[in-house]
Amino acid sequence: MALDSSDRIHAVLPLFFVKNLTDKKLVSIPYSSHGGFIGDADYIPILIKKIFELKKKLNCSHIEIRQPPSSIVYKNKLEEAGMTSFENRVNHFINPMDTSLDELWNNLSSKNRGAIRKARKKNVTVEKITKEKEIKYIYKLETINRRYRGLPTPRINYYKNMWKELNPKNYIEILVAKHNDKYIAYAIFFKFKNKVVHVHVGSDDLGKKLGANNLILWTALENCCKDGCDFFDFGASALDGRGNVTEEFKGVYFYKCSFNTTNLPYSWYYYPKNCKGMDSVSKPSSFSKFGSDVFRFMPMPLYKKTGTFFIKKFM
Repeated sequence: MALDSSDRIHAVLPLFFVKNLTDKKLVSIPYSSHGGFIGDADYIPILIKKIFELKKKLNCSHIEIRQPPSSIVYKNKLEEAGMTSFENRVNHFINPMDTSLDELWNNLSSKNRGAIRKARKKNVTVEKITKEKEIKYIYKLETINRRYRGLPTPRINYYKNMWKELNPKNYIEILVAKHNDKYIAYAIFFKFKNKVVHVHVGSDDLGKKLGANNLILWTALENCCKDGCDFFDFGASALDGRGNVTEEFKGVYFYKCSFNTTNLPYSWYYYPKNCKGMDSVSKPSSFSKFGSDVFRFMPMPLYKKTGTFFIKKFM
């Protein structure tokens, strides 16, 4: 935090020291699309100076600031300090208060509306979970989804703790899609005041076939409008640093665009220039590719047991 002589807070940066078997780095915020500086831009140089001191003290390979789309002032301050911008994300969002629910529906792509109608016709239902014991069904779908993508999954306690901490404060909402009483898809949303952020999603093969994911997101948008929310964040898609969507994220990108989102490219900031991991999404290393293949073909019981270990040691 940057404070004045009266201990008044003027700027803040959430920063984490990430250490694993292959690297040590400073990141704001790990596993999040964005989470950078907030506050008075004139105080940003003070925080950046402190970050550089921490990098040296902790012997980190690099600094990674995941600054969200914001004022050009932040960009200038970061670049003046010697940090390199790399346009590797595009944020998808909707401002529900700017339009009616009917207009939101009509603005969806015809393919998206068709998938939602299909889900309803096939008697897919969407509801909000209310009990911790339902987390086990979410976790089952999450492991299916992440293993398919070649990613490790944290143990179930991660999701249970998320629920225990955030649900009493109404900071989280989990929607599930069911077909004949079977859980076939889910989506997790973080909520704060009048904003909603879509953070996790997954389904099994039946859920994909029946359009359950489309119906869940449309239901979330309906709830958002009814609750008077003014910002619905669909999360980000990865860019290659030159404004192009990476091959792996093209499906996700066009799926989110089918909700008629506003799409805003933005940069993360790195120091030093051309540091390790700067383009890891668009150009994954051979080691990363090998790891993804291992996860995809790993037996599910072993996959569940080892997920947390691999996240801690290699991600």
